[in-house]
Amino acid sequence: MRISLLLLSLAAASPAAARPLWQNVETGMNVAQLHALYPAGGNVSYGKDEVVLRNYAVTEKCSADVHIRLASGGVESVLIKGHSALDGHCTEVVLEGLSAKYGQPLTTAPHRTSIFASPGLVYSWNRDGVTLRFTSYRPSLISSPWEIDYAVAEKVPL
Repeated sequence: MRISLLLLSLAAASPAAARPLWQNVETGMNVAQLHALYPAGGNVSYGKDEVVLRNYAVTEKCSADVHIRLASGGVESVLIKGHSALDGHCTEVVLEGLSAKYGQPLTTAPHRTSIFASPGLVYSWNRDGVTLRFTSYRPSLISSPWEIDYAVAEKVPL
């Protein structure tokens, strides 16, 4: 009994297990680990709160900027912002790729818009404690036509 209580208290006190977010990036990775994966220079820049990979090839014809967001010295989430393409081709290709990999989205809902945001749809998946949200926007020359946000799913108290 005492051993199980000790193990339970150690598990509660230890940090949450790292979860794979995107590619080889996991929650809690520190900057040194990110440097090993993505050395600074060229299309990779390091800031205080994020690491940005510019012009990352998502598919042969579609590229995006990858924002690895940092908090408390470690990776918190990953946001991928697709580059503009007025024909919407990349939006469709990326959504089809996500559906092929993760199955049909758990939810599909209209994107809540403001006067500054273009309307769109949000598709959501949950996998291994990670929430993946794909948001498509109306094609525009001035904004990203799609985004993918990978973040740890938060538990909602009941």
